[in-house]
Amino acid sequence: MADEPGGWELKRGLDQLRTDIRDDVADLKGDVGGIAARLDAMDARYVSHREHSNLAARVEKLELGAEKRTDRNITIWLGIGIAAFSSLTSTALSVFAFLTR
Repeated sequence: MADEPGGWELKRGLDQLRTDIRDDVADLKGDVGGIAARLDAMDARYVSHREHSNLAARVEKLELGAEKRTDRNITIWLGIGIAAFSSLTSTALSVFAFLTR
């Protein structure tokens, strides 16, 4: 190839083409690596967001459970209070009736 007329220029052109292709491949590998790093970062943010959403849902469940327990406790104490008041009223009326006889 080098012995032919213009062979050196052709060889130099091919060498330059190989070098350009290698550089382009290296650039592409770098671009792919950068894209992969960005995807990993996005995946980490998504996982973090998903974990946050899961925690928020668990907190909401706990808050609803606490509200239900509080409502139940209020109902129980209200029932006890009404029963106690009713019992005291009944006893007071019985005592009053006994004393006024």
